[in-house]
Amino acid sequence: MNEAFLSTGTLAPSEALELSLFLRGNVDLGLICDKTGLSPDEVYHKLVGLVYYDPKLKKLVPSSEYLSGNVLKKRNQAKRAQKSENEFGAPYRGFSVDYNVNISALDSIMPPLVPAEDIKAAIGSPWIPSWVYRDFLIALIGIKPVGGKKPALIVEYVKAANHYIIHGKKNYAGYTRARLTYGTERMNAFDIMEKLLNSGEVAVYDTGFREDKNMPVRRINKAETLLAQERMKLIEEKFSLWLFRDEPRRSRLLE
Repeated sequence: MNEAFLSTGTLAPSEALELSLFLRGNVDLGLICDKTGLSPDEVYHKLVGLVYYDPKLKKLVPSSEYLSGNVLKKRNQAKRAQKSENEFGAPYRGFSVDYNVNISALDSIMPPLVPAEDIKAAIGSPWIPSWVYRDFLIALIGIKPVGGKKPALIVEYVKAANHYIIHGKKNYAGYTRARLTYGTERMNAFDIMEKLLNSGEVAVYDTGFREDKNMPVRRINKAETLLAQERMKLIEEKFSLWLFRDEPRRSRLLE
């Protein structure tokens, strides 16, 4: 850091920004105003491009921070903030924000969007939220709300174990679609779905005993396993067709 920057003299806005980042590690608007003798609004309009107003963090951040990470999400946040402030007015910040600058900058670095139909989404993909799998199971099995209450079915992702658990599946395991259409008598649709979520083996085993010793032995049941794997493929096909069919769900996933 140039020693002249640390003096009490007036600095150019870009120099004051550099000083702020050096001393504070962030965009300290008060410090920059003090070192430049400019108002917050003047500082913003002279530095925009080097700094951007982040509507989620509700503060100015360096361009290196703003123009990185999930730029599509940041673009949508800027669009929503722009619409909200146009309709209801902007909160007092000491400066007026030009969100078009944010949107243009984000557009310039955003990779091309992949159409929904070109996205290959496997069951268990980490970018798909748990609520999507829950909604899919409710639709797949044909579970209806009772008394206005949502079905007591929850898909939980345990991050520490990197494992999915389907809670409440016993309540619906007897449904025809769970036991026959998308499952079998030996492995219902919920069990198959749980295996898919956790990249587990879809297989059915029989337990018997060795003749020479009273010890249990597990042997794969080929017929039941083939049947369960057929149901697995059917579930995967249904999920692929269902995932982006609904517009609100598609918008949330692609945001």
